[in-house]
Amino acid sequence: MMPLSPQLQQHWQTVADRLPTDFPVAELSPQARSVMAFSDFVEQSVIAQPGWLNELADSAPAAEEWRHYEAAAGAPAGRH
Repeated sequence: MMPLSPQLQQHWQTVADRLPTDFPVAELSPQARSVMAFSDFVEQSVIAQPGWLNELADSAPAAEEWRHYEAAAGAPAGRH
């Protein structure tokens, strides 16, 4: 992954400054910081559930994983 541009590094600092004081910023990987700098949704989700980003990073995508979500949504299999 490419390092953040100077503008995104500055935005990351703004994001980090908005995080709760007890948030484990030092534990975030460079990839996690990049994702949080790019997405307000991710930033808000990680603030609400700090372990979510680590769980996401630790679970590798599975083959045919989309079928699980399709079934959970109640969509007929094979219809896209």
